[in-house]
Amino acid sequence: KDIPGLPSGPDVQMQARVNLTSWSIYSVPPFGGVPGGIPIDRDGDAYEYTLRLGNYSLYALFGAFDVSTDTFTPALLGLRRNISMVSEGTLANQDIVLSTYLDQSTLIRLEDPPLGSAESPAEYHAYASLDLGFDGVIFLNQTEGMGAELQLDGLPAASANAFLFVGLATQGGSYPLSYTFRRQEGDILDGVTLGPFLGFSQMLDPAPEGELEGGRLAWSIAGRQPELIQLIIETNELIPNVLWRVILPGDATEVTLPAELLNMLPRGEPLVLLMYTADSPRFNFDRFNYSQLGTGRWTSYTVNFGVFTAP
Repeated sequence: KDIPGLPSGPDVQMQARVNLTSWSIYSVPPFGGVPGGIPIDRDGDAYEYTLRLGNYSLYALFGAFDVSTDTFTPALLGLRRNISMVSEGTLANQDIVLSTYLDQSTLIRLEDPPLGSAESPAEYHAYASLDLGFDGVIFLNQTEGMGAELQLDGLPAASANAFLFVGLATQGGSYPLSYTFRRQEGDILDGVTLGPFLGFSQMLDPAPEGELEGGRLAWSIAGRQPELIQLIIETNELIPNVLWRVILPGDATEVTLPAELLNMLPRGEPLVLLMYTADSPRFNFDRFNYSQLGTGRWTSYTVNFGVFTAP
């Protein structure tokens, strides 16, 4: 394949990479790693997967791999959908044709992104994936910057509703994190607006690494207020044990732990406080259901955490 504009040089190899589609948006960036795939170095070479019975979809990206920087720049996309494994044995002739150019770009505009502070300014990231419904998700590309406008390249000429965009704001590259999701209406070449973001949350009481006094938890939110707040206290272990969970309205700024819980908390051991703020479609605090409390139902959310001890 001769694609103009790709990197070149003695350390650059042309190759295709074959991947299974990802199971959801939460298994690709920014929530998961960039899929690596099986490298194919020559046109017409074979790939092989060992799979359970079921339905699968595969895709291939062709581009330039720079060995010196371990960077892969894709330029073509091919897709093989709905491969049905109904019995044991070999299923052959599942060719993937690299026929879709990844030559489209769009301007990402961030709406009301959190600003961070002078010591820890906010950093912004934008991610684009193709949502194939039951056939899975294909991660396409990502970009980052410090301003409210970002250029996102390497996209195919597809209908706008096939794309799923994710925006991420971080404070100094770390917590707190603020996510927002977007499905575009209209041509993506006209630009994509991500947001509005929810404001960063900050733990006030107890202070980081401090002691819990009187069972009081307090926080502040700098920016747009959420529809709901979810607090989780868990043990500081590789596989944590959840000790308490509470759902609060979005304008809450503090809560006091129940006396029964205070008596049960491990003394002198580090505990983790997770704080989520979120917007969920049609959420009503007086009449919500638990399906609205997962990230899969949130259009925007933030996450922050702190470590404290119980005296």
